[in-house]
Amino acid sequence: MAKKVSNLDRKTSKQDAKVAILTFLKSNGFTKAKGQYARPSQLGYAAFPNYDMAPQGAAFSVQAILRELVSEGIIEWEGDGKNQSGYWLIKEVGSDA
Repeated sequence: MAKKVSNLDRKTSKQDAKVAILTFLKSNGFTKAKGQYARPSQLGYAAFPNYDMAPQGAAFSVQAILRELVSEGIIEWEGDGKNQSGYWLIKEVGSDA
């Protein structure tokens, strides 16, 4: 039986997670201009880098933050209705998100 791993002892603020997501998108070229986007699970791992979680958990962990960034007009979701979908930067922001 696999050992159960808990992330209860880890703490990441919402603001730190936002900055990590935006930094990840920018530094890896996930921009609308380049037509490259990041999957939600990639952004979850970027926001919470030292956490142990499955890809589904990583994606779920950042959904509220991603919705907020979309509503602020900083990132955008793009999808073709199949397997190709993700988020990219549409607006340059400072390092303080």
